[in-house]
Amino acid sequence: ENGKLRETFDHMRLEKKTFDTIRLKLERELVENKQKIMEGIETSTTAYEARDEAQGKMMALKEKADKDLSQYNTELKELMRIIEHDRKLKEFMRIKGEERAEMMEGELSSLKKKKDEKDKGDKAEETIESYE
Repeated sequence: ENGKLRETFDHMRLEKKTFDTIRLKLERELVENKQKIMEGIETSTTAYEARDEAQGKMMALKEKADKDLSQYNTELKELMRIIEHDRKLKEFMRIKGEERAEMMEGELSSLKKKKDEKDKGDKAEETIESYE
C-alpha cells in the first residue's frame, strides 16, 4: 500500500511538473500577447494623433486657401474697376481732345477768314488809295 501511494505521489509530482511547465509557457504567451496588444494600442494612438494633426493642418490650409481666394477675388474686382475707370477716362479724354481740336480748327479757320477779309479790305483800300 505504501508503494502504491508512493507511485501515485510520483505520478502526481510528474503531472505537477508538466502542469507547471505548461502554466509557465502560457504565462509567457500571455505576457507576450499583452505586450503585442500594448504595442498595437500605442501604434493605433500614434496613428490617430497623426491623423488628427493632419486633419487640423488640412483644415488650416483650406481656411487659408479660402481666405486667399476671397482676397484674390476682392483684389481682382478692384483692379477691374480701376482698369474700367482708366478706360473710360482715356475715352473721355480722347473725345474731349477731338472736340478741342475741332474747336481750335474752327477758331483758326475763322481767324484765317477774318485775316483774309482784313487783308482783302486792306488791299482794296490800298488799291483805292493808289487810284486816287
